Amino acid sequence: MLLLLTASFSYANYFYFDDYINHPPYNEQIDTMGQELYAKTNWSAYLVVIEDINNSAPSDREKLFAYEKEIIPALQEPYVLMVLAIKQQKVHITGSEGFGEMFDPIEVLEESVYPLLGSKIKGDDRQKYLAVTLNGYGEIVDKIAQHYNVSLENSIGDTNKNTINFLRVLFYAILVGALGIYVYRRYLKKRI
Repeated sequence: MLLLLTASFSYANYFYFDDYINHPPYNEQIDTMGQELYAKTNWSAYLVVIEDINNSAPSDREKLFAYEKEIIPALQEPYVLMVLAIKQQKVHITGSEGFGEMFDPIEVLEESVYPLLGSKIKGDDRQKYLAVTLNGYGEIVDKIAQHYNVSLENSIGDTNKNTINFLRVLFYAILVGALGIYVYRRYLKKRI
C-alpha cells in the first residue's frame, strides 16, 4: 500500500483513497485545490481516506497514528495531512513543523468535520464521507491561504460553514420553541 501511496502523492496529487470512496469529480476538486494551494503558498495539503486500517496497534487511535507514520515519509515538505479511517470512524490532522501556527486542527475538526461525521444519512454512507472530507480539506486549504493572505479561485469558501451555522441556529431555535411550548402547557395553562 505504501508503494501505491507514494505513486499517488507524487506529481502534485494530493488525494489518496481506496475504492470505497472513488468519485472522479470530487477527486478532481481536491486535487485542484491542493495544486492551487501549493502554487500560491508552497504548502502541500494531503487527504487520505481509507476504509479500514489493518495494522497490529491495540486501539483505533493508535492504528491511525501508526498509519500516518507510514505515510509521512512519502509527503513533500511542508505539508498538512488529513486522514480519515472510515471503519474506525477516526479522523486526524497533522503536519510539518509550524502548521499549528496557521490554524488550530482541533477547531477545524470540531467546526467542519465532526458535525457531518456524526450525522445519519439514509442510503449510501459514501456521500457523507465525501461531504466530511471535502468540508475538512476545504477548511484546511482556506486556513493556510488565509495565513498567507492569498485568495484561492478553487476554494469551496464559507458555504459549508454558513450552512452548518444556519442549521445550528435553526436547531437551537426549535429547541427553545419546544421548551417554551412545554413551559406554557405545563405551568401557564393551569393558571388561565
